[in-house]
Order: sequence, then C-alpha cells, then structure tokens
Amino acid sequence: MSRCHVQIKAWSRPESEQQTAFALEVGTRVMPFFDKYFGIKFPLPEQGQGVD
Repeated sequence: MSRCHVQIKAWSRPESEQQTAFALEVGTRVMPFFDKYFGIKFPLPEQGQGVD
C-alpha cells in the first residue's frame, strides 16, 4: 500500500522481474505527488504498472 491508500501492483516478463521492485518503489512515491498536483485523490483502489 502506498501512503495514499492505493494498492500498487507491477507485472513483468520473467527476464525483467528484478525491475518490479523499482516500479513498486517509484509508484508508491509518486502517488501522493500526483494527488497533490491534481488536487484530487486517485479514484481507484489499485494502480497497475507494466515493466518491460
């Protein structure tokens, strides 16, 4: 869970699996920034990211 109550998920191909930790770390850090930037909270309970 990020600091703004959104579950962050990351998917990847098997050969890129080591990059999912970075995607999850960045995802949890940027969600509060975008909430503040746009002036609204992310409206969905989760956010998914694809890693290539």
